[in-house]
Amino acid sequence: MKTELAQICESAKNSGYFDDIEDFANKIRCFGEQYSLEMLVALGKELLLRVSNLDIDKIEAALNSYPDLVEKIKSYQDRK
Repeated sequence: MKTELAQICESAKNSGYFDDIEDFANKIRCFGEQYSLEMLVALGKELLLRVSNLDIDKIEAALNSYPDLVEKIKSYQDRK
């Protein structure tokens, strides 16, 4: 999860292209649905909404939150 999606996230952040951000959003949403990770589903949906509203500040904040979100998920899974 971390490496491939993290690379896609980084690429989307660096390019700033809405298509790249939408692609990342869809990938994390699908990944979250596949593995029942609601936090990823929510982030994917949020990014898609922000892109459709052209809300650049919130897009940046959401993309920047991804690494911390991955760490939270890993921490939660380690406790199981």
